[in-house]
Amino acid sequence: MELCYTPFDQAAQALGIPVAVGEPMSRHTTFQIGGPADRFAAVETLPQLKALLQALESQGLPYLVLGKGSNLLVSDKGIRGAVLLLSGEFKAVTLLEDGLVRAGAGASLASVCRFAQEHSLTGLEFAWGIPGSVGGAAYMDAGAYGGEMKDVVERVRHLTPAGEEGGGGTAAGNAAAGKTHTVRQGETLWGIAQNYGLELTELIRLNPQIKNPNLIVVGEKVRVA
Repeated sequence: MELCYTPFDQAAQALGIPVAVGEPMSRHTTFQIGGPADRFAAVETLPQLKALLQALESQGLPYLVLGKGSNLLVSDKGIRGAVLLLSGEFKAVTLLEDGLVRAGAGASLASVCRFAQEHSLTGLEFAWGIPGSVGGAAYMDAGAYGGEMKDVVERVRHLTPAGEEGGGGTAAGNAAAGKTHTVRQGETLWGIAQNYGLELTELIRLNPQIKNPNLIVVGEKVRVA
């Protein structure tokens, strides 16, 4: 089936975002492998990402949001869909007034570790040798040397596939909305809990049908309230 990228291309052009057609993914993976992507665009701001996601959603087009491309295996046949590389403000790392560090999903873990060291902050030492970006590490709960991302992440902000903002909410707010979440490929129960501002124990309590937190089924409905 031929995919229609016209709305995506038009949205990118309106935003002044260059779009590459047939971009070799080998240029964007640490293993330096991967064939051409149908579309490849680097997004630098939240409004840009929202607009492109909305354009993709309107046509039901597949896409991949890319950070560092570490440990990412891409077929020589490439990717049928759009690849959105997190750049610009998504790589920013800043220090908040309460002593917490805010890092964009596209920031490398190494850059965040270096930032913490420069500001005499502790807790992220375990992550120094982990390749990849903050977004990928939080999504899969990356860890090493006895530490995990769940030990240091306080709050997560995310976009839905439709480009709507979510995450970082409170359990009370989610309860008022009566929300459920459909499990997607590669998601973990901990990652879902973080996205909705819940403790893992609270999410498990809301879903007694889940007997093993490490085994969740793609397409399964998970209560987040």
